Amino acid sequence: MLFLRGPFGPSYTHTIMNTYSEQKETIAAIDVRDGESKRIDCPFCFGRYTFTITKKDGKTFWNCYKASCTAKGQDHTGYGLEAAKARINGRSTEVKRRSLPLPSIVSNPRHHIYVMQYLEKVNCLDALSNHWLDIKLDPARNRVLFYMNDGLGAVGRSVNDSKPKWLSYGDTTGALFVKPDNKHCVVVEDAASACSVARLDDITGVALLGTNMSAVQQQQILQYHTVTIVLDKDASRKAIKLASQLRSSATVSTISIRFTKEDLKYLSKDEVWDLLQA
Repeated sequence: MLFLRGPFGPSYTHTIMNTYSEQKETIAAIDVRDGESKRIDCPFCFGRYTFTITKKDGKTFWNCYKASCTAKGQDHTGYGLEAAKARINGRSTEVKRRSLPLPSIVSNPRHHIYVMQYLEKVNCLDALSNHWLDIKLDPARNRVLFYMNDGLGAVGRSVNDSKPKWLSYGDTTGALFVKPDNKHCVVVEDAASACSVARLDDITGVALLGTNMSAVQQQQILQYHTVTIVLDKDASRKAIKLASQLRSSATVSTISIRFTKEDLKYLSKDEVWDLLQA
């Protein structure tokens, strides 16, 4: 997407949309290995670190986080040598979570008082209002959907106490990023907690959607300058393992760990800040 000055001054701006074929041509020139994910400046709207591109299982996926940018898609780009070997041997280049298909009918959370009450309770209203990520309601299962940044998957939280609390929809291979264009990311377990910590200035919330970090998630997180891992005290061994995985790379300047007995999604901004500074 390109922005040009109109003939009548700055209040008139014309938007030029990139066609899907033009996007594919641009994407083909970006060097991405099989199983790799990169976060870079958007080649279409030029947003800083707002663009992700991932290659896995013979496909390339791309997406810009900026609400004003329409860059998003996927393309069958074929298998590289290592991915082809893995496929021949019956192995996938990435282990995917078991998940449901993305629902064909979703609803705006603002149309449901009880959903808005839940989002307020878990400090997700800022993420919804500022479009830091896409949040919808799956009315058939009565679950709040937190969409992955590429839009190909989502995690759904029950709002009527049905079990399990969380379900996966579509492709949830990578991490979920809330307000991704910062240098400091805080790694947490779930999507609502990521929304909660992202309320702080200059902080990106990253949800692992569990306590394990996949190779794709590790590559995504390593693109940040500063990483803080915040997990429950009972998951201390997991946190140390995650930090050890990240410290093997020289791209991250600072990696720290915080342990808490508090649930991040219920903390105020000041309480989250105090925790990160502890």
